[in-house]
Amino acid sequence: MAAAVGNCSSLASSSTTGGCSSSAKPLCWNWEPLLQAPQGPSQLRSVVVVHRHGARLPTKPPPPGDSTFPRYPGFWQEMKGNLTPLGASQMKTLGRCLRERYREAATEQGAASAEQLPVVAFTSAKQRSIHSAWNFLHGYRPDCSVKLQDWEPNSGRLSAADHRLHDTAAAAAATAAAIVPLLVEVGTDIFHGWETIQEHRAWLEKNKETSARLLEFSEEERVADLLAKIHRVTGDEKLNSSRPILKRLFHLRRLDTLALIGTVHGMKTFSSTTPESRNSRNDSLCSSVSSTTSISGSTATSSSASSSSSSSSTTTTTVTPAAEGLSFAERALLADISREAKRCWFQDGSRSPQIERSFGMRAAASLAKLIGDLLQVTSAPAPAGGRLPNLAELSCHDRTLAALANLLGVDLESIGFASNFVFELHDCGRDGGLQLRTFYNGDPFFHSGWGAPRRPPLSEKGPVVLWENLPKGALPFDLFLSHCDRCASKMAHHPAEDSVQAARSRL
Repeated sequence: MAAAVGNCSSLASSSTTGGCSSSAKPLCWNWEPLLQAPQGPSQLRSVVVVHRHGARLPTKPPPPGDSTFPRYPGFWQEMKGNLTPLGASQMKTLGRCLRERYREAATEQGAASAEQLPVVAFTSAKQRSIHSAWNFLHGYRPDCSVKLQDWEPNSGRLSAADHRLHDTAAAAAATAAAIVPLLVEVGTDIFHGWETIQEHRAWLEKNKETSARLLEFSEEERVADLLAKIHRVTGDEKLNSSRPILKRLFHLRRLDTLALIGTVHGMKTFSSTTPESRNSRNDSLCSSVSSTTSISGSTATSSSASSSSSSSSTTTTTVTPAAEGLSFAERALLADISREAKRCWFQDGSRSPQIERSFGMRAAASLAKLIGDLLQVTSAPAPAGGRLPNLAELSCHDRTLAALANLLGVDLESIGFASNFVFELHDCGRDGGLQLRTFYNGDPFFHSGWGAPRRPPLSEKGPVVLWENLPKGALPFDLFLSHCDRCASKMAHHPAEDSVQAARSRL
C-alpha cells in the first residue's frame, strides 16, 4: 500500500512564516508515511486533531515603551486577542496539509474524493479559536459550509439536534452541499478544565514559588540585567525592582508573547535586536535565533527570514534595530524564562518533574475523555464500500495543549501558533489490533515537522519526559483509553461523557 503524503511544502507556498511576504520558505512537514504501520499495512479508522489557534493580536495593550500597536482603548476592547490574517492563513494551510495526508486513505477505503471525508469541529468560545477552527475546515474541506452551534458538555445536548454531520447518501451525489458543524463550547469544562477545579489556583501559586529553574533565574546577574533593561525600554511597571522577583519573572511570559507576535507579523517591538553585522543575507536573523532558543510560544524568529531568502548576495548587512533592542543572547534568555513560567501552569516545577506532583491529569481529564471517545466513533460507510476515516478538530489554546501534554506525561519544548497533537487510530488487523499513533508539531510555521509518532508514558507516576526523548512508534489503543478513564475518575464530574453521545451521532 502506498504511503500518503510525506511533505506538504507545496501547500504552504502562498503562506507566510514571518511578516507579510508572499514568498515564504517552503515548510517541512516531515510526516511518517500514513498507511504503512510497523506491523504492516493498516486501515485508518479515525483522527483527532487538537491544535492551538493561529497567530493573534495581543490580549492587552503593550507597555508604554512599545509603539507596535494602537493605544486607543476602543481598539483593545474590540480586537484584543483576535486572530490576524496571518493566523487565518496558517490555519487554512494546516487544514490543507491534513487534507492531503488523508486523501489517499479516503480513496483506498472507498471514497470517491476527499470531499466525502466526515468531519466535525469543536472549539472554545474565543474569537481566535473559533476563526482558527473555521479556517482549518476551509483548508481541510474547501467544499463545505460551516454551521456554528452551541455545545453544552454538561447537558449532553447540542443545539439544532436534528442536524447530521454528514449524510453519506447526499455525499455520494456530486452536487451535494456539505455542512460541517462547528460546535462552540458553552462554559470552560473541556478546553479550560482547570478553571472548574478550585484547587488549581493554590497549586499554581505554590508551584511558581518553588519552581527550581525560576529560583535559579532569580539569582542570576544576567537575569537582573535583563529585567532592568526591559523595564527601562518598555516602562512596564510590573518589572519594577520593588516587586517580588518571581512575579517579575512570571510577567516576562507576557512580554515574550508580545515579542513573538511582533516577530511573526514582521513588526518591530521592544525586543528588536540591536545592530549586528551579518556575514551573509542568507544567514538570516531567523536561523540565528532559532538555533539557540526555543520559546514555549514558538521558536524565536524574525521576518527578515523571508526577505533574506530573496537574495543570494554574501555582502555584509546591518539589521536595523529599535532604539534599544535586545541582543540575541538576551532574546534567548527571555524565551527560556517564559518557557519555564509556562511549564509552571501544570507541570511539577521541581528539578526532576514528576507526573504525580503535576496537575495535568486533572486539568485535561475531560478533554482526554472526549478525545478517546471521538476516536471510537464508528467510521461512516463509504458509497463505494468500506469505511471512511472520521476526523474531529478541536481548536483551543496553548494552556490547553500544555495541560493535555502533562496528562500524557510529556514536556513540550514549544507550543507555537497552530501547534498541534494528531491522534490517528489504525486498525492493523488480527495481529496488530487497534493502534494509536500520536504526533506532535510544536512549530508548524517555523520549520518544524511531525516526524515519527511517539509513545507517551500514559502513567500516573514517574518522571515527565521530554517529547523528543520518547520512544518512537504506536501504542495499543486500549492503553490510551485506560489512561483517559483513570484521569477521568479523578474528576468529580465528567462533562465530556454525555456530550460525546450526541457528537457520535454526527459521525
